[in-house]
Amino acid sequence: MLRDKESSALPHLLRSDRVRRLASCGVLLVVYLLGPIRSDAHDVLADYIQHAVTVRVGRRHIDLEMDLTFFELHSAEERRSMDTDRDGFVSTVEREDYLRRLAPTFAHQVGLRIAGTHLLMAPLYEPELDVIEMNTSRLSHHRLKIWLFTATPLDLKSGDRIEIVDRLWPTAKCLGAIRTEGRDGCRLEADAKWSAVTTNHLGSVSSVIVKSLQPPWGVAGPATVGKAQPTPIVPSPRRSAP
Repeated sequence: MLRDKESSALPHLLRSDRVRRLASCGVLLVVYLLGPIRSDAHDVLADYIQHAVTVRVGRRHIDLEMDLTFFELHSAEERRSMDTDRDGFVSTVEREDYLRRLAPTFAHQVGLRIAGTHLLMAPLYEPELDVIEMNTSRLSHHRLKIWLFTATPLDLKSGDRIEIVDRLWPTAKCLGAIRTEGRDGCRLEADAKWSAVTTNHLGSVSSVIVKSLQPPWGVAGPATVGKAQPTPIVPSPRRSAP
């Protein structure tokens, strides 16, 4: 009788063991399949710099906020540039020196074209650097934020194309994003034809097109603004809340 019970329980045990083996194989298969996907995505992004651009158009000024994220390869290259004493560690002083060296060049590397007219940019706030990993031997990423502005042209009208010309780190692959903000009644939209992902080559630039749906002075026209000169260009020492 005991042998009969054992023999009747045997198929159940075999089935349970088979289920456990199949479940274990399924888990291993999922891990095997997902592993290369994460690795490939990491490898692709490592060679990019993300350019997240916010353009704000108001009655007196056009502001640009450039939020750059340096992924692993370019972050390592820039952190080595920061590490002037070559001790393998980026100090606070070295970060500040790095920004002082680069800050004067940003206004020349970013520009605006409106209706064929090129507008020069000026610094609005001092750039900010967020370095997550101070050790130059480790792969990591960091962010750099830049604020620029220019005077709003008095002849800006509905339908005008505002082209943002970006020459920042032109030899790196660029992952682009654009956000618009209209002020003083201005309405904007990003051009649907613009592709958010572009690849730069040596000597090339990236550009983003934004359309002016409604200028900031509304249907009354620019005459309501008056002939006052724009605010003098004086960089602010610290960014304030928008």
